[in-house]
Amino acid sequence: MCVIITGTTKKPTLVELLAAEDQNPDGGGMAWVTRKGVEIRKGLTAEDIHQQLGSLPRSTRWVVHFRFATVGEPQVGLCHPFPVERDTSLDAEALVDRALFHNGTVPDWKERLRDITLDPKFDVEVPGGEWSDSRGVAWLLALNGSVRALQFIEGKFVVITRKGIQVYPKSQQGWSDEDGILYSNTYWRRRIPRVVVDMEPEQRQEVLP
Repeated sequence: MCVIITGTTKKPTLVELLAAEDQNPDGGGMAWVTRKGVEIRKGLTAEDIHQQLGSLPRSTRWVVHFRFATVGEPQVGLCHPFPVERDTSLDAEALVDRALFHNGTVPDWKERLRDITLDPKFDVEVPGGEWSDSRGVAWLLALNGSVRALQFIEGKFVVITRKGIQVYPKSQQGWSDEDGILYSNTYWRRRIPRVVVDMEPEQRQEVLP
């Protein structure tokens, strides 16, 4: 299923991140806005993400993703986000202009990519490496030079740029806004009791009132 988490001044707790990771165990990733562009990190644990979020200035825009691999193998490169660039790099660390997060599946993504590569109007080189539907969407958006098509693709998406964050669908239908934090779903909340039980006693004392 995957889950996307984003917000403004408030950030998720470690327990929430651990539960989201437990529900979606195939790789964590995040991105945040800097003066130079958008920083990407992939292959992160919930603890890594919690630490990085804690180090960000309060006003920094950020997005977090935990992957459940339905399309494409579980591997660091296919963790989210994906640069919206023509090479759609699989690098675990990068500084980019735009990056894409996705929650959902795009069933006809291979057909869309095939049509582009067969169209003589598009003289493009297909990036190497493994593919998923989400990486495919990021590549198609880069070729199109716009993210407007996300309004017509089923699923939930976030695009992060130096200017901020765009959430799709724009109506935010299906998203949960809880006190300034936006979640693409909340299925992972059922994992919270187990996550707390599995914590070391001293860690539990730090995160529980």
